[in-house]
Amino acid sequence: MKRQQRIFLACIVTFTVFFAELFGGILFGSVSLVADSFHVIMDVTALFMSYLALRMVLKPNWRADYSFGYHRLEVLAALFNGGTLAVTIFLIIEESINRLLHPVAVDAEMVLLIAAIGLVANLISAKFLGEAKHNHVHNHEVTKNGGIAGIPDKSCVDVLQVCPTDACSDEDVNIKSAYLHVLGDALSSVLVIVGAIVIFFTGFTWIDPLLAFGIAAILFKGTYSVLKESLIAIMSKSPVDIGKVQKFLEQMPKVTNVHDLHIWRLCSRVAMLSTHVKLSTEDLVSAEKIIEQIELQLASQFNIQHVTIQLETPGTPVKACNICHD
Repeated sequence: MKRQQRIFLACIVTFTVFFAELFGGILFGSVSLVADSFHVIMDVTALFMSYLALRMVLKPNWRADYSFGYHRLEVLAALFNGGTLAVTIFLIIEESINRLLHPVAVDAEMVLLIAAIGLVANLISAKFLGEAKHNHVHNHEVTKNGGIAGIPDKSCVDVLQVCPTDACSDEDVNIKSAYLHVLGDALSSVLVIVGAIVIFFTGFTWIDPLLAFGIAAILFKGTYSVLKESLIAIMSKSPVDIGKVQKFLEQMPKVTNVHDLHIWRLCSRVAMLSTHVKLSTEDLVSAEKIIEQIELQLASQFNIQHVTIQLETPGTPVKACNICHD
């Protein structure tokens, strides 16, 4: 089974868990089950974006006027998801406070059943993602002959191009993150199960809103991270230390000056760089080899995959950045 199919199956299973827990929590009076369902929907979104990246984002089937493709869809979806969850967290906290002040009967047996189903489904999703995560080991390492290990003809240095294999079209770190999130969902389901068992034997319904507070806290942490990373991407903040990159480039042979350096993320998987590089040579063949080495080193050392360099020869005056900051 291909990685795309495993992720798609994990999406379906996890989305089913969301609906089961959401409607089960509403029908049987468990605010903790409702809270856990929204914890699940965060991972559904992450899984769907992973699947979308494999199916569409990394393939050049976009309209010509979208010159960078649809990579920003990931950022926009994450921002929308984060904003929606922020409102949801407020509603969960409000309902939990209301349940503490005005207790409502909880059908512990049905809550236990649904949470158990959710736990099993999350473990199944984790199995699919675990198989996808270990499906391929893909290391971008510069080899002695100047190429990149595991990447024929540099085709994966620029991830905006088509990669030759299914395994190469997405980074393992993306799948690993989704895998860990699904395991986190499984842990939340365990908490709900424990709460339902305690309520069943003791009748202490106040345990349910207390668990909801705990899950809301977990949601808040994840939502804050999603919103922060989305806003950072929109503001085009550099994912690496620009000073270190500039110093690294200026120490390369025949590079005398690096200026107008810009580094930003197009999405979580694609880092981009543009800069002016002044060389101590006017020989075109030599200059092309230097640029090739710069691209390889940036991919290897800083995981910057898409590089645009404007060459300047010894007699060319240094051009100032024309972006106005006033």
